[in-house]
Amino acid sequence: MNEQRQEGIKQYEELRKKHKDLPKLEELEEEFEGRLQAPIVAGLMMLISERMSQCAGHIEVLYQPTRMSDMIECKFHNETEKKELFEFYKKIISLLHELSKSAFENRDERIKKIIKCLEFYKQEMKPTMKKYLEKQAKGWLEQEKPEPKNQYFG
Repeated sequence: MNEQRQEGIKQYEELRKKHKDLPKLEELEEEFEGRLQAPIVAGLMMLISERMSQCAGHIEVLYQPTRMSDMIECKFHNETEKKELFEFYKKIISLLHELSKSAFENRDERIKKIIKCLEFYKQEMKPTMKKYLEKQAKGWLEQEKPEPKNQYFG
């Protein structure tokens, strides 16, 4: 085991003693499929922000389609679903900004934001994204009927 990994494990154990809401390191690494190392707080922030940004990106295509696939995927959701997803998207973006802002605050504030983001991930993001991505995947298997007015080539 390299020094940064050993130091990361030590730092995380110290954090968990002070912040009981943090999950076990093994659980976190299994969920995010990565091995954390020192500096642990920066690593956690990066890991969480990458996952949250990825989820936001999936949803953005409904509101800002730029490719043909995005335009087709917009049709997979009705207006009510799009409104609900936009409200969810706003939560993700707000939390991403809170997490980024915490980089300019003290370590305890960064940990509080990390915990808040992890709770959001577990409680809301994971189930919402599973449902959303399942609908996206199934949408591609349904028969797409071309609309003559939307076709580029006549």
